Amino acid sequence: MSSQEASSRSAVVALARTSLSYAHAVIEEAEREHGDLRMAQAFGILLALHAADLGDALRELAGPEPLPGKKRLDNNPYTDPLDGRYGDMDAWRRTLSDDELREHCRYWNWSRENQVHPHGRWWCSKALSASQRELARRGLDPQSWRDGTESE
Repeated sequence: MSSQEASSRSAVVALARTSLSYAHAVIEEAEREHGDLRMAQAFGILLALHAADLGDALRELAGPEPLPGKKRLDNNPYTDPLDGRYGDMDAWRRTLSDDELREHCRYWNWSRENQVHPHGRWWCSKALSASQRELARRGLDPQSWRDGTESE
């Protein structure tokens, strides 16, 4: 690769990183101000369309793709009781039983620990934190999902 190609590639990677950082900020703001992720999801779709020209740089940032049929996160031993639900996730969390909420925490903790990309870890951490806040709101130990016991 020539130095000019390397320089162009570095510029595209830098632009992709800046775009992703901006996207994170907008998604956080949309979630904070609107309480649901519809606007953030729409923005994500628009960002993906805009970033189509940055495909190579984004693939470089994301790292190697998993082998076909061997997606790393498909092996989660825990079940997300809210899988497939959309809208106000805090409201959905309030509908879970204590045991379901703890399973929800275990699911997101496992997902966070097995994420390859920083954005994925950040997203899983947000879901785990929200579930821990719901445990605390109920007067339960926010860490009780770790071993299944409640603090006295």
